[in-house]
Amino acid sequence: MQYAHARICSILRNSGRQISGREDLSALREQEELALIKKLLQFSQVLDACLSTLDPYMLTVYLGEVSETFHRFYDRHRVLGQEDSLTGARLSLIEAAREVISSGLDLLGVSAPEQM
Repeated sequence: MQYAHARICSILRNSGRQISGREDLSALREQEELALIKKLLQFSQVLDACLSTLDPYMLTVYLGEVSETFHRFYDRHRVLGQEDSLTGARLSLIEAAREVISSGLDLLGVSAPEQM
């Protein structure tokens, strides 16, 4: 989880771009991109489940799944050096993943390093 966070931070630094959050995400059509989006959308449900059970275990499992899904995406698709709209969309996607991982690690009391 920490490595996924550090890797995302490295990609974002190397992009030299600011993520506005207003990128057109319609360019995200690959199976791995959609899988990561679906996984990120589960964050609030996982937090609700942890709150109702007072057990953080589901959050640790979920963050592991987010990290695994991110790595699968990253291993199969380039983020940087693509058509501008695709690069922007992918940067937004991994920024969202970084935010979820960072927030989840913070809730668990675990550091989210920007480099390893």
